[in-house]
Amino acid sequence: MQPRTLIAAVLVTSTLSFAALAVPVTSFQRSHIASGTSLSAAEVVQTSDGGYAYIGTRYVSSSRAEVTLTRTNSVGQPLWCSSFGIGLGRAEGVSLVQSPDGGFVLGCTTENAAIPGNRIMLIKLDSFGNPTAARAYDGLQLGRVRNASSGGYLIAGSRNAGTMSAFGPGVLIRTDANLNQVAGVSVIQPVDPNGTSTSIILSDLAENQRGDLYVTGRRDLGGMSSRSFLMNIPLTSQGFGAIQWANDYFAQHPGYGSGFGVTCAANGDAMMVARISHAPLNTFSSGVCRVNRIGGRLWGNLYTSGTNVSRITTSFTGNAIVGLQQPRGIMNLDSTTGNLQWARYSSQSTGEWGSGISPTSDGGYVSTGSSWSSPTLFKYDNQGWIGCNMRQATPQVVASTQTVAIALATVPIGPDCQVFLSHDIVTLIDEPMCFTQRCPGDYNTDQAVDFFDYLDFVADFSSAAPRADFNEDQNIDFFDYLDFVSAFASPC
Repeated sequence: MQPRTLIAAVLVTSTLSFAALAVPVTSFQRSHIASGTSLSAAEVVQTSDGGYAYIGTRYVSSSRAEVTLTRTNSVGQPLWCSSFGIGLGRAEGVSLVQSPDGGFVLGCTTENAAIPGNRIMLIKLDSFGNPTAARAYDGLQLGRVRNASSGGYLIAGSRNAGTMSAFGPGVLIRTDANLNQVAGVSVIQPVDPNGTSTSIILSDLAENQRGDLYVTGRRDLGGMSSRSFLMNIPLTSQGFGAIQWANDYFAQHPGYGSGFGVTCAANGDAMMVARISHAPLNTFSSGVCRVNRIGGRLWGNLYTSGTNVSRITTSFTGNAIVGLQQPRGIMNLDSTTGNLQWARYSSQSTGEWGSGISPTSDGGYVSTGSSWSSPTLFKYDNQGWIGCNMRQATPQVVASTQTVAIALATVPIGPDCQVFLSHDIVTLIDEPMCFTQRCPGDYNTDQAVDFFDYLDFVADFSSAAPRADFNEDQNIDFFDYLDFVSAFASPC
């Protein structure tokens, strides 16, 4: 390994004299406070102009809540926050996407005496946050809304089982660009021979380039027992095709299991994240697996250290990026093996929850979280740094797969209906908690580019430490040397 070190030293010396200016990497942690009311944050996306938007909930009273959408600039400073209510009932913001026209579609769960039972609701906004359409659908709880590749939107959620609080089967809904259903609601329900399943709750869905839909969620078995699952359903011109397969990839761990998120790899595989309990019952781990298009599991790991998971996305190099809930943070996993690359915690408190996670155009990541009464926006660089805390998690390999008996039926239940909204503007106070602009050559993240960064990189590279994969191409090779030397020699 020593010859590589000498070559790198020569490269550093020869490059210093003519390096171009490097672009600093921005990371931050900012809370947004509304005077006299409590706010929470759920999913976040980077907008087409380089800023951010996140959906949340404004708690007006014990019986009334409103959906909020907050827009920020590229460094997390709030531009505006709009709230949307449904009279005296509750409307909670869960999921959002930016629509192709630059506006937004908000996915919500509602409770209102004027609407039969609880309902899933979508709100369509223009780019300035003004509502242009709002419709409610047969269901009880929203899991996720996504853009459909053919236009319109896909919704995963759960249906009312006959009471205001009981879950029944899961539901899949497909709409056009104006939020109107294009087919009947597809009901996902268990068909276990022993009849133990009581409900299906759908949490997330992702469409691959072939038009296959991956759907994850929770299958309740009664009592304190539930199982996570992942299924494959093709999209058709009429809505949804037949289930191709449905599997529980953490079947040997009894107790509680729930699928939280799913994303697609570049080749069409699925990567799923779940919350899994193991002996003793109250011990939870983050379960992540990669599955090919025919349902075969390529790898599956449990990541301990008491982490709870939220969503999953992919890095610009294809690695799995998992949002951690409590404490808040993110985790980077090698997409071919599931090996942990790094885990960064931005909080050590068990009273603070994380939520959505999305990639950003500069190769970093953005996530949201909530602490008591105020939402927080987190911007990480491509190595997961934010200038706050860090702790590692330990992977544990899991065993075999179990096929799950789940059926899909398309039935015309509960037509969608128009919803009338109140619209208000919420004034936010910006509270920056952490803001850094780190030069790419600042390898040890001490806010200075100096020879210690070079020494630390060489030490990691010589020992093949995962962090030495500077360009995140899942190989530690001479190109990592070249890229680091270029960054090190380029002042910001």
